[in-house]
Parts: sequence; C-alpha cells; structure tokens
Amino acid sequence: MSNQFIYPPSPKGISPTLTEPSNAYKRQVKTVTTSIITFIIVYIVLFLASIALTIACGFVGILLFSKFSYSGVFILGLGLVGFGLLTIFFLIKFMFAIKKEDTSELVEISEEDEPDLYKFIYQIAEDTKAPKPKKIFLSHNVNAAVFYDSSFWSMFFPIRKNLLIGVGLVNGLSLSELKAVLAHEFGHFSQRSMKLGSYVYQSNRVIYNMLYENESWSKTAEVISASHWAGSIAASLSTLLIRQIMSVLQFFYVSINKKQLSLSREMEFHADAVAASVAGSDITIHALRRADFAEIAFNSTLSWCSQLVDDNQKIDNIYEGQTTIIKYMVAKHNLTFSNDLPVITDQYLASHQTSRVVYKNQWASHPSQEEREENLRSINVDAVNVEDSAWNVFTNSKHWQLYFTEQLYNQVEFKSEVQIVSSQALLDKIEENEQEYALPAIFEDFYSQRLIGTFDLETEPESLRPWNSLMNQEAMLLKDRILANAKDIEVLKSIQSGEIDVISFDFDGKKYKKEGAESWIHQLTKEQEIDTAQLNQLDTEIYWYVSKHNPDESENFKQHYCNFFKVKKIKEDFLAEATKDAEFIMPFLMNSLEDTSINFNYYHEEYKKAEPGLMSQFEEFKKNGIFDGIRTEELKRSMNSFIGGEYHQLPLREMFYKVYHLLGDTINHLSYRELQAQKAALELQAQLYQKSGLMVPKKTEMEGIIL
Repeated sequence: MSNQFIYPPSPKGISPTLTEPSNAYKRQVKTVTTSIITFIIVYIVLFLASIALTIACGFVGILLFSKFSYSGVFILGLGLVGFGLLTIFFLIKFMFAIKKEDTSELVEISEEDEPDLYKFIYQIAEDTKAPKPKKIFLSHNVNAAVFYDSSFWSMFFPIRKNLLIGVGLVNGLSLSELKAVLAHEFGHFSQRSMKLGSYVYQSNRVIYNMLYENESWSKTAEVISASHWAGSIAASLSTLLIRQIMSVLQFFYVSINKKQLSLSREMEFHADAVAASVAGSDITIHALRRADFAEIAFNSTLSWCSQLVDDNQKIDNIYEGQTTIIKYMVAKHNLTFSNDLPVITDQYLASHQTSRVVYKNQWASHPSQEEREENLRSINVDAVNVEDSAWNVFTNSKHWQLYFTEQLYNQVEFKSEVQIVSSQALLDKIEENEQEYALPAIFEDFYSQRLIGTFDLETEPESLRPWNSLMNQEAMLLKDRILANAKDIEVLKSIQSGEIDVISFDFDGKKYKKEGAESWIHQLTKEQEIDTAQLNQLDTEIYWYVSKHNPDESENFKQHYCNFFKVKKIKEDFLAEATKDAEFIMPFLMNSLEDTSINFNYYHEEYKKAEPGLMSQFEEFKKNGIFDGIRTEELKRSMNSFIGGEYHQLPLREMFYKVYHLLGDTINHLSYRELQAQKAALELQAQLYQKSGLMVPKKTEMEGIIL
C-alpha cells in the first residue's frame, strides 16, 4: 500500500502567455506547413498524372480488345490496365495503413488498480488543460511518453492518446518531479495551437509510410508478376515508374523531415514551459537531471545483473538494485542526497562535458539538456517542492517492481538452479570488479583508461628531469587532454564527412563553417602526436627514476614491466592476426554470399590460407599456458576444439560463427591479462613510490586549470 500522497500545488498567478507557442515555434510551423503544402501539390500532380496514365492504358487495352481477337493481345491489354492500377495503388495505399504501437511489453492499469495514480494524472491533465489519457500503461524502463495508434485519418478526426510511465523513472524521481515529467507529456497536446504541430507530425508519418513502408504494395506486385507474363510486364513497368516517383517524393521528404525535427525541438521547449507552469522551473530542471541519472543507474543495474546471471544468481527486485546503484554513483561522484534522491550539481554535469566542439544537430528531435535548462531558467517559475518519493502515488508499488523484475528475467536462460540474492549482491559484484581492476590510489587516475607505452628497459635516458618536473599538474592532465582531443577529432571527422549534417560548428567558443573542420582535425592531430610523445617520454622517465631510487628492487621492478610488455605484444600480434582473419569470416556471418558464388569460394580459400597462422598462435598459447585459469575453462575447450579440427566437421557458416566468437573471446581474455600485468607492475611501482617518498599531485587541488 502507498502512503497518503500530497499533490504538489501548482504556482499561482501564472500568465496565460507563458504557455503560448513562441515566435520561433510559429515560424517553424509556417515553414513546415509550406513544405507540406508544396509536397501535397507535387503529390496531387503525380496522382492526377497516374490517373491519366491509367485511363490511357485502359483506352489502349480496350482498343486492343476491339481490334484483335488474339488471347495474347487481350492479356497484354489487361497488363497495361494493371500497370496503371498498380501505380495508383502505390499512391493511395497510405490512406488505409494503420500504425499500431507495440504494447506487448507494457501493462495497462485501471483506476481500480491504482486509484491515487489516476487522481494524480487527472489533476495534471486539468492543470495543463489537456485531455485525459485514453489508457495508462506501465513499462519497466526509465521513460514517459504519450502514444497512440495512427493512420491517415488521424489528421482529420480527434484521437485520444495513451500515457506510458516507466517504473524505472518513478524509482528515481520525487513526487513534484514526476508531476513535471507528466505535465511535459501532456504539454504536447494541451493548447489548441499545438494541434497544428500534431497535424504536421502526423503528416510526416503519412509521407514516411508512403515512401518507405511498401510491404503491402510489394506483395501485390509480386502476386501479379507471378500470375502471368503480362502481369510480370505490368509489375515491372509499374516498379520502374514508381522508383522515379519515389525519387521525387523522397527529395521533398528529406527537406520536410529536417524542418519537422526543428519544429519538434520547439515543441519540446513549449512542453517544458507547460511543465514549468504547473510544477516550477527548478523542479523541472531537476526532474530532467534525475531522469538521466536514473537511466544511467538502471542500465548499469541491468548490466551487473547479467553478470550475476553468469553465476546463476538473480536479484529479488531490480528496482532496489537500481536504488543501490544510484547510492553507489552518488558516493563515487561525491554528490549528496535530498530525501533519499541524488542532488545532481552543475559541477557534476560540467565534469561530463569536456568537448571543445559544439554543434546544433538538425536531425535531433529534442534540444540538448543545456538548451532545455537555459530555457527553463528564463521562464523562472517558483513552485512548492514536494520531495516525497514518486512511489507515494502508487498503491501497489512493490507489486509492480516485482512484476517487472520477473518480466525482465523471463527473457534470461540460466545454466543451472537459480539462487535469489538481494540487491547487495550488485554492490558486492561492483566492489569485486573494482578490486580486480583498480589501480593504486596514489596515482589518482594518471594511468586509468590507458596502457603504458612500450619503451626500452635496457637503455637509460641520458638525463632524467627532477621529479617535480615529471609529476606536476600539467603531467596529470596530459592523459585527459589526449582522450578529449581524440573524441573531438572523431566528431570533426563526422562533420567533415557529412555523417553529422551541419552547416557550421563552434570550437572553443568561436564559430566555423563546416569546411573549417579539416584545419582543426589537422591541428588536433598534431597536438595528439606531441602529447602522446610527451606521455610516452614521461612513462619512460618515471620508470627509470623509480628504478634508480630503488636499486635493491630494480631487477624485480624490471621483470614486472618485462612481463607486461610481453603480454601486451602477444595481444597486439593476435589482434592483428584476428583482424585479418575476420576480414574473410565476416561475409559469411552477414549472409551476403551465395554458396555457389565466386566470392564465396574466394573468401573460403583465403581463410584456409590464413588458418595455419591462427592455429600456430593457439598452439603457442596452449604451450605457454596463456589460457590457464578457472575463468577460461570454456574458452580453453573452444580452443582445443579448434586445434583438434572439430570445427571442420560443422556446416561452413556455423564453423565461421564459432571461429569468430573464439577470436573475440580470445582478444577479451588477452586484454584482461594485459590489464592485470600492467596492474601488477603499477602495484609494485606504488610501493616503491611510498618507499622513496615520491609524491603525486592531486587532481582535487587543480581547480581552474584549463586542459
């Protein structure tokens, strides 16, 4: 049973103009409407032309019937008529298509199931002047949405919408924040002027259906084509014509879709304004932040639960697991709680936004988080904040948590008898993983997210810089700059290639045209080369500095680094071999080869040439005990099956499937061995640091330093 919930009061004295569509929204509506009208005109012209073509074909067919008595000519006449009718069918089929939303994984709830929730939702609908939802559904996810089955006729006749609430979202919000999130969803349909936006959206779906969802037309054409040679002619001619029609309509669709997405972003701003008008600006901002935080925690929970499955364990309540992960994330990022919910600070968000490249994604349906928060702050509406858990509005909260937990586990197959564990098992698994991979704390995160570069362990550099010149603030930030620049280079390459479709972008606060990406790629690549060389030099000098200051441990220290470099070389060599072999294996897995094709034989022969090299490496791994260990028993069995020739007894595609997974599993194992070897070397290095009294700057003391 739920606690008695308190409905968060709406702000008083809100101006009606606050929730009126903005000028930007109105401009986008006009732009999209103009594009759609243009499209409709072109469509009507094509439709009338197809009718004229059908009449002409019918006239020719009748003429042939009357002039000639041959059955072949009669059938040809029917084929011509069929050609015209097929073209018309393509142009009107969308009028009869219905887009049904998949609700197979959702649960519809009634007012009897959740009376308080219904009261809560109906009050929000009243506050936002929106119609009540037709049905209310729950899902396991972190989401909220309004959805409905749509068709061509939805544009002309009113249709009631359904409301979807994700249980994972409820688990991460306060009551006021849940109100803000649901008010946002109702905001999409709360104002009369928004109906045009809804019309535009529906029109866009109709156009998409006509251009891209052609299964019914294709099946009809196939049936006609298979019926007779005349039907084949009709279908072939119609297909050729329709391809030309589609190329014209697709040109308009791309333009309309881009403009519709711009309108969609404005509609999001408007829906945020509606949410703020009944729930408050700050509350809506915190709802956005906590929803994102809850989603990260939920996805992490599912990931850790999948690892428990490997041990035949499942937790009794995934949402309690999500709460456990939220608490873990709060502690990890030095955040705080307010009434058992995390406080997501500006500093936390800033620490996750390191890119120097900023661009406006014209293909995004939602504005960025920063844009939405800025818009909400400009609205600046205060409201009473009810910080009680959003679960308080549910009568059967525990039931739904357990129901969706079971639903998620129904998709999982366990190897043996299942052990039910509490959410504490997730935390235990995380801590176990951290102990396995964590590097000594003395290094801060200087060595995290990277591998030490290979260098000469026999030849000492001619001179070593003083320790304070090696391990200073600039050195501690060098790795972070390399990682950040690598991400920016990838973004700039996507802009340059057109994968990210923008006209301009900002770099370090200055605007550049798309063509400017090339010069920045060149500049950042040069910076990367310099920074990487500096980091490699730094790793080398640190090693020799520590070795010289610990002569009694220098040989042991050297052996640890030798072992790491050896494992690293083994992984690199195998990765090169696996990459080459995968080139011949992937075409089989993608089913892009016919069994009798020339390419099939080519790739098969090339793989057979490469296989001895792969076999040799696995033989070497077996000899050197690379796969020894409890965690590699299954991998060892697969390797022995491969070496023993058992894979060759399988159908060819199945064999390649197994080889491909053997390659992937081996790379994962070698990567694990590589990280463990580096960790062992660094653990000894940390001991020698402490023995020598060497200090490392702390990043927490580096505020204000620019990367």
